[in-house]
Amino acid sequence: MMYNTKSQWLLILSIAFLLICTTLEAQKSRVPAERNRTDRETRQTEQRVESSQRIMDKLWFGGSVNLFWVNQRSFSQFLFGIAPMVGYKVTDNLSFGPRVEIQYTSYKIQTGVSGSETLNNFNFGGFGFGRYKFFRKFFIHVETGITTQPFIRTNSVGNPEFVRELRQPVLAGLGYSEGGGEIYILYDFNDPQRSTRFPIQYRFGFNYNF
Repeated sequence: MMYNTKSQWLLILSIAFLLICTTLEAQKSRVPAERNRTDRETRQTEQRVESSQRIMDKLWFGGSVNLFWVNQRSFSQFLFGIAPMVGYKVTDNLSFGPRVEIQYTSYKIQTGVSGSETLNNFNFGGFGFGRYKFFRKFFIHVETGITTQPFIRTNSVGNPEFVRELRQPVLAGLGYSEGGGEIYILYDFNDPQRSTRFPIQYRFGFNYNF
């Protein structure tokens, strides 16, 4: 009987020892697993941040002011426009991106010996552009898109009026950029003959990270 009791206690102690050892080993293995998971999540977060930084390094932001004025004997025209834009650098010199535009046009036309009439109009457009920078400060700018543009016609009672039409400009030209500022001149190769605008545009603007 005494032998059986000792055997039982020995068995119980052995089982308890094995359970304690198993628990300790499980805890030891859990700590490296949690540490590995934390390290993996940290690396993934760092990779996402680096990827976002690389994308931002390739983006540049800008905007332009389009200003035009002409004064002739029978009419005068004033045009003012603003246009924000974002470019993506394919290389250090070549970039592409979107551009949106809002323009205001005021047109004054002579209607008689001493009379005149003033017409005002707002127009909107969306464009895609490409730029190639050369000699560090000069660039070639090409652009096309869809915009509304007014032209003047005579209505049924003989008075001039604005008519807005949808058209697709095709612009190309040269520019100069320094210190975050830029100026460029473009020619519209798709300007209709009845357009109230001169086919040459002068733009003054700014850029960041260009």
